[in-house]
Amino acid sequence: FYTAPRDGAGSPASPLLNNKDRNGSRSVLSNFAPTPFTLSMDDTVHEYRTVECAFQSLKYRFAARTLSNATLRDAHLSYASAIAHAQTPAVAFKMSSMKLNKDGTLNLAYANPHFHTSVEKSRMETAFEAGVRSPTLHELTTADRIQIMDLALAAKFEQNGTARQYLISTGTRVLIEHSTRDSHWGDGGSGENRPDNNHLGKALMRVRSRLLDPV
Repeated sequence: FYTAPRDGAGSPASPLLNNKDRNGSRSVLSNFAPTPFTLSMDDTVHEYRTVECAFQSLKYRFAARTLSNATLRDAHLSYASAIAHAQTPAVAFKMSSMKLNKDGTLNLAYANPHFHTSVEKSRMETAFEAGVRSPTLHELTTADRIQIMDLALAAKFEQNGTARQYLISTGTRVLIEHSTRDSHWGDGGSGENRPDNNHLGKALMRVRSRLLDPV
């Protein structure tokens, strides 16, 4: 994250935090930062180690609500729990993506060699065989996904004092997720906060506004 160009992005007071530099104090704003929290949903308290694990898991939990088939719904909920407890945020992202090969089989290609002998890989295969697929935009709209991100981020900053104080310390500055690989949650590398991009930055600013002016 960094402040918008008009706030001096790249200056010593506002150093760039991009894809290759997610260490240091500002890394607490990252969805991969270890900031444990809980969320209550469907009369159950769920534990998450990071926002990434929560977001990727909750997509399947929300999608399960739309399913009339009880067996398939339970399979989605079981997979949501597996994603929530993934060893790392990166593995949670891999599990949630559920990418398919051209022939419709599950794509298990992954750079981390440990994944191929992991319980997470086995759980992906089990979920796939049970009919679980990554929620489409029809099943889980952009608005739904932003709502899920807001829920996870609110819980993170409400329940983690150090992260909360850091977010509050950014004041009213514009926060941008600078990512050349993501033009939805990030800025696509543009350094700009437009209506159609930087949705993670916008979500953080919404949470910050509520923390600065609680109802």
